[in-house]
Amino acid sequence: MKSRKKKLKVFWIGFFLLITLSSGLQGQDMSIQRAIEDLGAVEPDRQKSAVEFISSKGVDVLPELLAYFYPDMEQAIADLGHDDFIVRKKATDLLKQRGRICADKIRKRFEESKDPEVRERCREILSSFKDKVSDGHPSLFNAYKIVFRDGIPVEKALPFYEEFFGSFSLLPSGKDVLLRSALKQLGTEAKYLPLLRKALPEIKDKESFELIANALFVADPSSVPEILKRIEEGNFSVDELETRLLRTKEARNIVLERVKKNSSINSPFANSLWNIPNFEEIYKDDAKVFLGSPRPDVQGMGLRLIREDPEPYIDTIMGTVRKSQEKGSQGGNYFHFFRVLEKVSRKEIFLPYLDEFLKSKDPAALKFAVDVTGKDLALYMDKFLKAMPQDNEYYTGQIIKSILEKNPGKSDVVKKYLVELLKKCSHRDMDKIVSLSKTLKEKIKCDDVDFDAWWKKIAEDLAAEVEIKDRQWKTRKLLQAADNLNIKPEIIFPHLDMACLGYGNHLPEKFMKSGLKGEFLEKMLEALKNPIEHDYSEDLFFKDVLREAPDFYPAILNAYMGGLKKSSAADMERICQHGNGNIIKLGNFLYGNPQHRSLLLPYLKDNSEKIRFVAAWILGLGGSQDAILHKTLFELGKTSQGKSVRKKLLHMMFLSECNVEGINDLAAEILLEQEGGHDLEEILNGLPIADRNYLPLLKKVLMKLKDGSRHKDACIVARYVLEADLEDKEANEYLCELVLKDPDVKYSDEALRALRDFGRIPEIPAERWEYLYKKSAYPATFNDFVNTRPENLKNALPVIIRNLNLFAGAYNPLGNILWKKSEAQKMLVPVLLELAGSNDMKMRKMAFEELCGCEDELARHIDLLPRFLEKEKGDDCLKSLLWAIAKVGLPASGMVPLIERRMEDPSYSEYCIFALSRISPEKEKRLQYVKSLISKVEDNGEEKWRFVRMLGRVKEFEDVIEPELNRVLFADEGKCSYAHDQVIYGMVKTPYSEKTIETFRKILERNTGRPPDETESCLSALFWCFDDQLEEGVKFLPLLEKLHFRKLRESRTRGTIVRLRRFGSK
Repeated sequence: MKSRKKKLKVFWIGFFLLITLSSGLQGQDMSIQRAIEDLGAVEPDRQKSAVEFISSKGVDVLPELLAYFYPDMEQAIADLGHDDFIVRKKATDLLKQRGRICADKIRKRFEESKDPEVRERCREILSSFKDKVSDGHPSLFNAYKIVFRDGIPVEKALPFYEEFFGSFSLLPSGKDVLLRSALKQLGTEAKYLPLLRKALPEIKDKESFELIANALFVADPSSVPEILKRIEEGNFSVDELETRLLRTKEARNIVLERVKKNSSINSPFANSLWNIPNFEEIYKDDAKVFLGSPRPDVQGMGLRLIREDPEPYIDTIMGTVRKSQEKGSQGGNYFHFFRVLEKVSRKEIFLPYLDEFLKSKDPAALKFAVDVTGKDLALYMDKFLKAMPQDNEYYTGQIIKSILEKNPGKSDVVKKYLVELLKKCSHRDMDKIVSLSKTLKEKIKCDDVDFDAWWKKIAEDLAAEVEIKDRQWKTRKLLQAADNLNIKPEIIFPHLDMACLGYGNHLPEKFMKSGLKGEFLEKMLEALKNPIEHDYSEDLFFKDVLREAPDFYPAILNAYMGGLKKSSAADMERICQHGNGNIIKLGNFLYGNPQHRSLLLPYLKDNSEKIRFVAAWILGLGGSQDAILHKTLFELGKTSQGKSVRKKLLHMMFLSECNVEGINDLAAEILLEQEGGHDLEEILNGLPIADRNYLPLLKKVLMKLKDGSRHKDACIVARYVLEADLEDKEANEYLCELVLKDPDVKYSDEALRALRDFGRIPEIPAERWEYLYKKSAYPATFNDFVNTRPENLKNALPVIIRNLNLFAGAYNPLGNILWKKSEAQKMLVPVLLELAGSNDMKMRKMAFEELCGCEDELARHIDLLPRFLEKEKGDDCLKSLLWAIAKVGLPASGMVPLIERRMEDPSYSEYCIFALSRISPEKEKRLQYVKSLISKVEDNGEEKWRFVRMLGRVKEFEDVIEPELNRVLFADEGKCSYAHDQVIYGMVKTPYSEKTIETFRKILERNTGRPPDETESCLSALFWCFDDQLEEGVKFLPLLEKLHFRKLRESRTRGTIVRLRRFGSK
């Protein structure tokens, strides 16, 4: 009995165990099925959970996914003719939803069937495929996320790939992330190329086209013709891809054939064709073909081929000039053509055709005519003045400048002519008024001419005109002319329209320093209370006003916010994109005047979301870290929809160091919304420098970007991870892998840039350097990273010397390699000197430009330079050669007379003066040349930086030069300029002298208390100096820390601060 009971007990235990086990297995099957169904759930959280659950199952779940998404389509097509209506209906619905992948078989069924109902059902199904794939059915989209990842074999998941690429143009937004993942899995296997070819003709957006076309080209270079054809059909502007394609002989031949047929090359090709290495060598026999094109930019390419000897082609060239004259303003854009024609040597051969140039309506042709006359310009001056384009300020200024350079004694004649022209203008000639007034201001001193009465009459006539288009625009032009001509404030004020006081004139500052200061402020407040509906960014003058009247800030702020509240045009997205000039100025002022922060707090509680947003923005820029501000920013970030608005809110959260609960999840969400690099970097530059508190957030975002194959964005985030933790293994390994293994090298330079900022670039073998240079569309970018470690310099130099032709046309491509590297200079200078005698203008230009940075090594070869001086005809080459001679500072036999003869040509005179200031044998003459450079600094306004740069490199007469450099450095109340930067660059000598240290200290102290973004722009050159010499720069770290450099916009500047801190800690 006991034995029987025991057996019965064992039976029931086993039975229950079996039931439990089978239930568990059944539950597991059901949970997978339920998860697959949840991929299309309405709630995003259910979708997310389903994706994560199914992904965790790996490749084992693929059969269930295929069974759910791709049932037996053959049977469904057969069932369209089934006897049972329900079966026919079910088959129709299934094929509408999932049958896109077998559209060809449905079409075949339509053609072969004689049953009218079957044909109608087929027609209905095929028609449904033309509709865009709905955002309301995300299940397939989520399935793609699961399938397009490592560990899922492409061959087993092929139906998903076929449908994805077959219906790519119909997919909703967000497909680019999936596309990157899919392309990564497909790799370069030939058997998958039909998928890419299927998608290529249907793509309409540039980003997707570039991704697919690039993948197709890497996998199969013979696909060039179909890619070029699609670029033309879609009118895609994808310069980087085109430059890559045009390196292949096949692509170049296709382009040449199109030119020969006299068909216009699509503009993207024309732009990319300029950048082909060895362009002159490849197309040297086809000059007439290019010159005969109907496109001016293609004709310009023809000129590049003949500029060494243009005489045999002069009839063809003049035919093009006549076309320019015939078209005039009716669409003849000959900018490229004449820009290249300026580079042609022996311009005197065009002198017989001077009248034709003067008749041309193209301003570039007229500017070229100035160069044609050479020293004889005085003979033709009256003709030039009459032919001058009076309504084009750039060309008017350039022509007047050329005339005065060649005829300095004629300035009174030119001034009289321009003044007469200006005073003949009416209120309908506003372009001409601005052009002439700007030319008079910048090229000729006309302070002795009274324009007040004339300007007043123009303003009255404009106001009296009842029916006039663009009144506000014309008023702005008139006020710009008033600024150029120094019209008295009391003449301007009655005609002042505050809506027209925009960026680019100094009238607000002039009014604030005049006796009309009070009236001007009242008028400004009235304008702010009645906002400009069309664009809230027009009145960018707060900074000038607040500098003169800081106590007026509360009134300005309240008027601005009140007007903003009334404005129907200024919504949050629009303010982000167009109206932020005023906000930045109000925030920057608040940064230096924190006592006014309390004025903004009531606005944070306003009913208007727009007002809360702007108040939070101003407070964030103003350095506030108030808890109410943090709460407002977080709430707005959770509820706002606009991408630009959310980006700005997160930037302010970082700036104000927001620590609200849930901030990291919101920040990750907003960061992942940003694509393309720039927006992401703009937000992250608001982070406190090297703050480890944000490291978990950054690592989480980095992982998501890597998984989505968003490598460019991932490189940017990885840089900030390394900023906070230099030893982070994941970021270092990821970036190094892109540098060493990225097959199409598209992201290698981004990864190198991130690693360089923190000195973590790996050793790159010579074979990889060769691959990087030959695969990249812009190979010169990789030269920036060669000097990062001795092994890379050793590995890369031989590769660079073999491939110098790849860098022709790039700006200073070898500069960073040659900088202070005697080993590189010893190897490269002989090669560059050989190239300097080449027949290829582009290669010669590069050789001379690079020799400018090799003065120590070039001094050994100084006796070779006179030969180049005598023979060189190219403008840019000669300027670079003269600059190199000046930097070496050693005269060779016969060099001085050659330079003195060259000085007669105004195109080179300033470079000749610079060279002679260094090598002229007589000290008195050298001093005379230095004084000539100083006079040019005083006379050249915005272009004075070139002469400042020259003065900074003269190594004697410090007592004469230094006062002028200090005047440039400390002028304009500390405003930064390129000239300001050039003074600083000229001071960099190691170790820093006491004078340099004192000057740098003064610059830093002057910027203490200014808003960080303004301070940073003023100190960019200083940061460059510190970065180059950390042992010298670290001396200034205490002063830098006083400048509140906790958050900076420029990643390179942030890197400098981090490196100085780390160097100082050692």
